Amino acid sequence: MKKKFLLGLLGLFSLGIVNAQPTTDDILNILVKEKILTKEKVDTLKANISMEQLKTPKDKTFTIDLDFRPRSEIRNGYGRLRRDTTRATTFTNQRSRILLTYKQEGKFIFHTSIQDIRVWGDKDPRSNEGTVQIFEAWAEPFITSRLSVRMGRQKLAFDNQRLFAENDWRPNSGAHDAFNLRYYGTKFSSDLAIAWNQNAQDASTAERFFDNTYNGAVAYKGLAVSYLKYNLNEQWTLSSINSAEAFQSTKPKDDKEKLYVRFTDGGRIEYQKGNWYLTASGYLQSGWLASGKKVTAWYIQPEIRYSKKDKITVRLGAEVFSGDDATHVASNKVVDHNFNALYGVAHIFNGTMDFFTKFPSDISNAGLFNPYLFVIKNVGKKVEMKIDFHLFYSENNYKTNKVSDDFKSGVIIPKYLGFENDFLITFKPNPYTKINAGASYTLPTVSLKEILSKNKGYGYAGLLPSWFYLSFSFRPQLFKHKF
Repeated sequence: MKKKFLLGLLGLFSLGIVNAQPTTDDILNILVKEKILTKEKVDTLKANISMEQLKTPKDKTFTIDLDFRPRSEIRNGYGRLRRDTTRATTFTNQRSRILLTYKQEGKFIFHTSIQDIRVWGDKDPRSNEGTVQIFEAWAEPFITSRLSVRMGRQKLAFDNQRLFAENDWRPNSGAHDAFNLRYYGTKFSSDLAIAWNQNAQDASTAERFFDNTYNGAVAYKGLAVSYLKYNLNEQWTLSSINSAEAFQSTKPKDDKEKLYVRFTDGGRIEYQKGNWYLTASGYLQSGWLASGKKVTAWYIQPEIRYSKKDKITVRLGAEVFSGDDATHVASNKVVDHNFNALYGVAHIFNGTMDFFTKFPSDISNAGLFNPYLFVIKNVGKKVEMKIDFHLFYSENNYKTNKVSDDFKSGVIIPKYLGFENDFLITFKPNPYTKINAGASYTLPTVSLKEILSKNKGYGYAGLLPSWFYLSFSFRPQLFKHKF
């Protein structure tokens, strides 16, 4: 018996030379070959091992995903009115992103994504200048099966992303450095995110709670935001967003460590039955700006939608941003009535020509009223066509402060600003590939010219602004292993 056992060990050693990691089956086969165990005994052992393996669940998953998106554009009045001296510009930007995710069921998740953002030709390919950056890097340990804390650089994307968004249209998107306490419920879910920004770690002996030279990538010094969502039943859903942003004072006579806090509070109600969907959202802003000026502003968005599965979707709604009334000069000096859309996405809401993306500067503090109609038509299973119609009005009165070609100084201009029409064709040849072709134009009025000239420079209302783009998006899963 000892001889057989030694032969078995010798066989295992020989196998180890050829294959550093022999399998269980290899070992059992050698034991049978050396007649240390019978085949019947080995079959019983194999069955027992298989049963034990079934008892141990595979709860760990590691995935590698790719996000690769080059986009070519032809801009001729995109975001600002054309002049007679301007010419169309053409360029291609590119986002290359690798996403790594490790998940242990019920224990924790780790996620990071590394990206390179570039415009073709903006960097010398022989240069050693680095362009790779971290888009997200967070860990999310679970306190209970439904409660977790996400820590690190992360997307904060809530509701329809009007106030807090990933901003995927931008090549580099948008992320925040924050702690986020998350609750995953069947009917109720919530996020509570907290952030505090500092330019650098102070190396002096007197550590500062405030960095007086703060000029970070985001406007706020501190942020606290709560998002709650509750599904009442199959038809009704309620959600709310409550945020507080702390800004370091920009008032010349203030201590730079003084903070002013702006609050944004509101929510959305949704109703869906059959092919119909109705929603209304509203938010109030209060508190103070970094300048110390008091804020009292509001925003509403009603919408009705009809969808016929795999055929057509029609959306009719409006966005309204409050603004200052130019006829109330004394009030405007004391209180700011301009609603700010915080860190949300504007590109898909107020026209893809992006005339109104920065509030309130892009509308010169007059507010915005934007009725819209979206029509989405499916052409087969792989092609979708979309056409958007936008009308733009100033929500409040705007008064000229200088003589122009169209208005005298001190005149209240007409509120109608113009019309925009956006077209989009999307082709999805497979689940991970999407090709977008878009075209947009705007019919501006002299009122739009007047409002935009304050912050975006002089242009002509008589020249047609236009924009075209072609985008290729590849988002395959490169690797997935469960163990």
